Amino acid sequence: MIKIENISPGRIDEAVDLMLTAFKDEALTSSWLNLSDPNLKNAYKAGIRIIYKIHLDSGDPIYTATEEGRIVGFAALSTPYSKKSVLKVAGLLFKSLPRLLRLFPPVIKSARALFAAIKPPKSLPKNYCTLEAVAVDPPFQGKGIGTQLLKHVHDQHFGINTISGIYLVTGDEKNVNIYERFGYEVVDKRQTKRVTAFHMFKKNPQSG
Repeated sequence: MIKIENISPGRIDEAVDLMLTAFKDEALTSSWLNLSDPNLKNAYKAGIRIIYKIHLDSGDPIYTATEEGRIVGFAALSTPYSKKSVLKVAGLLFKSLPRLLRLFPPVIKSARALFAAIKPPKSLPKNYCTLEAVAVDPPFQGKGIGTQLLKHVHDQHFGINTISGIYLVTGDEKNVNIYERFGYEVVDKRQTKRVTAFHMFKKNPQSG
């Protein structure tokens, strides 16, 4: 039995470890970062951990899919109504700075091109949520867990009429096909030397 619920702050590391495993060969991530390198993996983990802590501190949701208490999948969102504390963000960054510096300069050149490719299109309507990640532990993939997480995200946020919709970006064409089945449309496509970034949006049927 899969249970979908809000993550508890003490389980952030567990969710990040799952994401690093699930995203090892994900197109956007692998185009700029070699997660087989232990030093780069640990540095990236520190950065993602900061991002998710900031999400929770500011009120952004992270949903987990658990089976018998074990996290087997999760979804993270950034919402337009969250409030991020500059002091908390600065404190977290300073604390993890030594690890983050290991990412430079090995990946900064390739990352720069990717970050330009994944920047949200200006054509998006105001007040949208960003689906930052949907990850499922590889042994549990193909069992509908990602579908359950996505439906939960829609149920939670499409009931809010001030949310214009949900935006995401992916580099995997198979994911494009999956998201299209859930009503997402490709609104922009950008090519780099290593990957194509597909920008997708699903309008909130409750919004004006």
